[in-house]
Amino acid sequence: MTNEKDIGKVESLVWIKKAESDLRKAKILFQAEEYDGALFYSQQTAEKALKAVHIYLGLGLIKTHELGSLSRRIKAPKNIQEKGILLNPYESFSRYPDKNDEIFDKESSIDALKYSQEVLEWCKQQLKI
Repeated sequence: MTNEKDIGKVESLVWIKKAESDLRKAKILFQAEEYDGALFYSQQTAEKALKAVHIYLGLGLIKTHELGSLSRRIKAPKNIQEKGILLNPYESFSRYPDKNDEIFDKESSIDALKYSQEVLEWCKQQLKI
């Protein structure tokens, strides 16, 4: 018999797999020097990974893109919260042409990839995978 906890664990794994897929996309776009896309998918990696932990802990799916609040709600360590806050702007800045293109550079993308990987790894540890 399947219970809610088992369903939550399965659903959280689906979200982690999607986060891993987004990280692969971010790396491909970085290699192609498409930094706006690399930044966007770096933010998405962290967002989906944090949402996976929410689901795993039984907190449900939180419909927000704000990584600081997502990480605080699951009591993530300060360094994970800070990385989420640094990734926040890339969810919208990278998608719209009226935003500042100056942040879409190689250095920002390198940092974003690093931060998203760290958030993803921490989230995977919480899921014990």
